[in-house]
Amino acid sequence: MTLPVSLDLHVPKVDYVAPYVATANTGGDIIVRGSGLSLSSTGGKDVMIGTTAIPSSSYTAVSDTEIRLTHPALPAGSYPVRVDNALGLSRSAPLVVVSAPGYAAASIAYPNTAAKQVLNIVYDAERQALVVAVGYPAAGASGDIFRYAYSGAAWAASPTTAFVPSFRDLALSTDGKKLVAVTETQMRQFDPTTLDLGVTTNAPFVSFYYLSHIAMTNDGNAIVTTGVHGSGDTDTYRYSVANGTLTSFGFGFSNSFYFGTPGVSTNGRHVTIAQGGGVSPPPDIARYDASTGLLALTGVALNQNFMISPVLDRTGTRIIVNGYIVYDGNYSQIGGLPFVDLLGTSVGLALSPNGAKAYRYISGTTLHTYDLTTAPVAGVFPELGTGTTLPSNPGANPKMTISPDGGTLFIAGSSGIVVVPAP
Repeated sequence: MTLPVSLDLHVPKVDYVAPYVATANTGGDIIVRGSGLSLSSTGGKDVMIGTTAIPSSSYTAVSDTEIRLTHPALPAGSYPVRVDNALGLSRSAPLVVVSAPGYAAASIAYPNTAAKQVLNIVYDAERQALVVAVGYPAAGASGDIFRYAYSGAAWAASPTTAFVPSFRDLALSTDGKKLVAVTETQMRQFDPTTLDLGVTTNAPFVSFYYLSHIAMTNDGNAIVTTGVHGSGDTDTYRYSVANGTLTSFGFGFSNSFYFGTPGVSTNGRHVTIAQGGGVSPPPDIARYDASTGLLALTGVALNQNFMISPVLDRTGTRIIVNGYIVYDGNYSQIGGLPFVDLLGTSVGLALSPNGAKAYRYISGTTLHTYDLTTAPVAGVFPELGTGTTLPSNPGANPKMTISPDGGTLFIAGSSGIVVVPAP
């Protein structure tokens, strides 16, 4: 008699580290995602970061798929993160440690003068490259990805370029291996260096709807919201970068949105989704927790400004919605930035990694910085100084991002791109 035998080696496996880029000579918190990571699965073994051991007494095993830990200060380099086991089998993912770049203030020109709207801006810290997504003349029209590499002395004068039809949004994958573009009808993966086109996934619906915005989570997936050429709630999707698949959350009370616009914490755990826009009563802000895989409403009712995505700090302890409303990680409003009536227009907005400062650019050549550690006065956080002068005017509907060390801001608008040391 022959009996079939199967063997399931439930050994620890690390798939992702988030954020996967750290700053040299600076300790920091990271989230490790994979499988077999519970203490019962690992046997309480150390998490290894290169040759540095983090004992189980110093990290938190949240579940079989997640560990949270603080890594020590490390010199620049790439460090495999793994959990060893008695069989000698392990699968690791890298923590890439880079030196704080210390970029000087600079203006970067676009390769053309066509009317354009910036859809998103991504700073690739591992490769010292700045990636800007634009639509001609607006979101939903055909557009380009521009990649500007830094040579060690200056930004490239001529960017690497990739064409994207009906362009909506762009994000760098959790492990930095792919740029993922959102078009109205497809998800498109690009090589982050060459911009060569890779896996393409068609949207699972008719053209009455469209794919809209993306937020990368720390388990290798992304939250993708949708819109409609008309009016009404639409579905939300989970996108697997590894498999190139879109999976619907299903229409329901907490996972269908009226033009949902997401923002995500740098560690990929928390996604905030604002929605609405002239809807009565105002709909709830929603929150996705990558640790649980659950999408839920927060009970905070608000009509979003379609042009301004929510902005979160590294861990999601500070959240800014509509360009001026500041919440803590529990969605309790703790203050605000000076109100400006920006309906139908955007601002460049960023938070320092630790959530202590907010940076906002509206127009002209002045960047404003706000202290979120000081008590608000009449509900408004105080400004630090009187503003920082930019080297040039980025133009209308800007987008902003910040380097992982918090030392450099990048602003892209309709007229150009600005690099400026963070005040």
